Amino acid sequence: METALEDVKTRPPAPVHITVLRAHDLKGVKGDAPVTYVRAEFNNILLGDSPKLETTPNEPIEYNFTASFDIGGESPHSLDDMAHRPVLLTVIEILPKEKKQKEEKTSVLGQTAVDLLPLLRGECNFVVTVPLHPLHGSPLETLHPDAKPRLEVAVSVAVPLLTESQINQGNLLRVTMEAAYCVPDSWT
Repeated sequence: METALEDVKTRPPAPVHITVLRAHDLKGVKGDAPVTYVRAEFNNILLGDSPKLETTPNEPIEYNFTASFDIGGESPHSLDDMAHRPVLLTVIEILPKEKKQKEEKTSVLGQTAVDLLPLLRGECNFVVTVPLHPLHGSPLETLHPDAKPRLEVAVSVAVPLLTESQINQGNLLRVTMEAAYCVPDSWT
């Protein structure tokens, strides 16, 4: 993939668009209609926060929030980053203000990761539904077993990031870890 990486560095940066379409089955600390927003990050860089929206019980939240980053050229992100790092999406609840409280308090409801490997296989657009994993102490941990908090996310680029010959000459290997036991405390 070295020649592919060199070719991408010499062409102008290509924007990668991540659109959080909607969220399903969210529950907040203070009930079934929390005010929430989504934070998008890639490669340890904050891409942006969605508008703050109030949820309606038993209906999806329509975020339609798009965050973008450039790949290639003089961008700080490379194809290697896309192969190794997913886009992290965090759903955050804004807690109601209490008396004499100056700043908003927030609570992280859950996080999910969106894998960008399809873009390295020549795709320009794809939509995924990813599970929203509750953080320890989140109200999503105590949801009814049939409730499955999740986000619908669309990913797109204007043109393929790699040519067909670059894809065929590449040596991309994918390994998925389904569970981890005895992880360090800092991970949880």
